[in-house]
Amino acid sequence: MVDTLVVYEIKYDGGESEVFVSPYHELLLRRSWGRVLDVPELIYVFGTSEELRNFFLPAQMPVRYYTVRKHIRTSGAVDYALLPLGNYKEARFHVSMYKKVNQGIKVPFDSFGTVLKVLQEDYESSIPLFFEYSIEKAIVPAYSNIYLGLPASYYSHLYEDEI
Repeated sequence: MVDTLVVYEIKYDGGESEVFVSPYHELLLRRSWGRVLDVPELIYVFGTSEELRNFFLPAQMPVRYYTVRKHIRTSGAVDYALLPLGNYKEARFHVSMYKKVNQGIKVPFDSFGTVLKVLQEDYESSIPLFFEYSIEKAIVPAYSNIYLGLPASYYSHLYEDEI
């Protein structure tokens, strides 16, 4: 059996980012090319896109409780750690001193709502002026995600049914 990977391509002026949702309940946001989304743009895209809002509806995600730990570096960059208050995975991500998510975000799928909430609380979530974007959705067989640099656990199980 081949699992599928849901991919949303977000195209905007000066760059493109991708949101990958694996069949193993992990979410990866990364830049494809060009400039990186800053935090207000990221919040704006996830708040205004009908496709993304429907996909990430809180009703689809179980309630998860986290303790948020922030490490503010001398440059102004912030490392976040969402420590779980239960038996589920922690989430870690980084925001640069320029409010960019240039290292991407790789977190458990059901913690992404909390990630967005933390970012909204910490950063100005004003609507970016003159920011336009488009979103395309694709469904990709999981075995073709090797180029993503994802861990072997993403594709090591694919041939278990055939063995």
